[in-house]
Parts: sequence; structure tokens; C-alpha cells
Amino acid sequence: MPQSPGLTSSEIGTLWITYQQKTMVLRMLEYFIEKADDEEAKDIMVNISEKVKPYVEQIVVMYQEENLPIPVGFTSEDVNKEVPKLYDNGFDIMFLRLMEKISTGMHTLNLSMSYRHDVTTLYRELTQITQKCYEDCTQYLLNKGLLVKPSYASIEQTVEFVRDTNYLGGLNPFKEKRPLSTVEIAHLYLAIESNSIGRNLINGFAQCAEKEDVKQHFKKGCQLAAKVIEKSTHFLRKMACKCLQHQVAMSQILS
Repeated sequence: MPQSPGLTSSEIGTLWITYQQKTMVLRMLEYFIEKADDEEAKDIMVNISEKVKPYVEQIVVMYQEENLPIPVGFTSEDVNKEVPKLYDNGFDIMFLRLMEKISTGMHTLNLSMSYRHDVTTLYRELTQITQKCYEDCTQYLLNKGLLVKPSYASIEQTVEFVRDTNYLGGLNPFKEKRPLSTVEIAHLYLAIESNSIGRNLINGFAQCAEKEDVKQHFKKGCQLAAKVIEKSTHFLRKMACKCLQHQVAMSQILS
């Protein structure tokens, strides 16, 4: 067995994706830092940018040592920092929080497909950095009153088990719909939150696009995100109405 084993195919692939993702985030942060007028938000973005850059450089070294072509990532040429400020205060941290949420899952998955010690160390350290940044972003948004929490739910005091296929009756338009589970509520909320951020982000891209076909592409993305938000919100509103009706019925019975 060689003293310094080469990168496996999965390690080459995951490092390639990580390089592209990190260079993209770094370019976005450069723009947001340039336009930031909130010092606390700026500090969060500068801090994570400085911590991530060495890992991007480390990936380049790994590829060079293996005589592999360097991945094509995002550079300063891909960002025009001269355009006017496109987003309100707080959106920069909302965007960063969403990116860190995605990165946490990616680093864990990539770690599970890595074997060489320096590669597993890279993903383990990136995971720790990402989790810390995610917490900083969350607390910042909560303190500023910019982050809406998922709804609270009244929980039954007994545990029930799914015993037949009627639990999936929601897929049948002719069957009565059961209340949403807390897992379903969580995913619906996540869909609303992530698509709201995505819609605002690509709406800004659409405003800056020079080519008409690119602008129309971004507008279609906005429409798709709006549709996801509308449908997810519809399910949550129906759940809220059912909960209210249940509470009214229970109060009548108890009275």
C-alpha cells in the first residue's frame, strides 16, 4: 500500500463540487460585504469568508499534487460589485444562513464518501465552521426580528401508530384530509423559507441581467419559487383552520 494514497474517484468528485460551491459563496459574500452597512452582519460575513478561503486553497493544492486539472470555479470576473445595492438589510445574512444550511448536509455526505485522512479532516473542519456560522446567522436574524419561526402545534398526550393506508389519504382527492404531522409542517415551512430567499435572490439577478433570454430564465425561476410558496402556504393555512375548528368544538363539548 502506498505511503500517500491518491485521491479516489469519489474524493475527486466531492472536492470538485466543494470547490465550485465555496468559490460561488465567496463571490457572493464579496458583493454583500461591499454593500453592507450593518457592522454586525459585515463581521459575520468577513469572518466566514476568511475561514473558508484556506480550504479552497487546500483543495487546489490537493489537485496539483495529484497532477489533476484544477476545477473551474467562480472568480471576481463573475461578480459586478459596482451595481447598486439590490437587497434590504438582513437579506445577506438570510442568504448566508441558507447556504450554511445546505453546506452542513453536503459536508456530512462528502465526509461519508471520503477515505484519505486529509480529505476527511477537511470536511470535518468545514462542518464545524459551517455549523458555527449557521448559529451566528440564526441568532443575528432572531435578534433583529427578521426570522420568522415555524408555527407552534398543539400535541396530543397519547402516541398513535399508522395502522393502514388511510394515513396516505391525502393523496386521494376524494378522501377526508387528516391533520398535518409536525414533520410535514417542518418541511413545508422549509420550502417556504428557502424559496422566499431564492425568489428574492434571482429577482435581483433578473434586474442585472443584460441578455433578454437570461432575464427571462430568472423570471421563470421567480415564478416557480412563487408557486412552491403559494402551495405550501395553502397547506399550512388549511391546517390552521382545522386546528381552530377542533379547538372550538372541544370548547363547546367541555362547556
